[in-house]
Amino acid sequence: MLTVVGFLGLDRATIPYIADRSPLKQGRFTPGAHIPIVDPKRILEDWPDYLLLLAWNFADEIMGQQPEFRRRGGRFIVPLPEVHVVH
Repeated sequence: MLTVVGFLGLDRATIPYIADRSPLKQGRFTPGAHIPIVDPKRILEDWPDYLLLLAWNFADEIMGQQPEFRRRGGRFIVPLPEVHVVH
C-alpha cells in the first residue's frame, strides 16, 4: 500500500486521508507521507467521487464493504496490476 503512495509521490495534498477498518490504525499517520488514517465512515461523510484502492489485492472485498458509496455513483480506482476504474 505505502509503496504505491511513495512510488507515485502522493501526499496529503493529493490524498487527504486513508480509510482503514482497523481501529489500531485509525488516528495514526502513514510513514513518510504522513497521511492520516481514518475510519471508513468518513467516506460517506465526505462523498468523494473516487476512491483509490491502495490495497488493490483486496479490491473485491473493499468494494463490497462500500455498497452505499457505489449506489450513489462512487467509483474506485484500482492501480494494479493495470490502472482501471470500477463503477
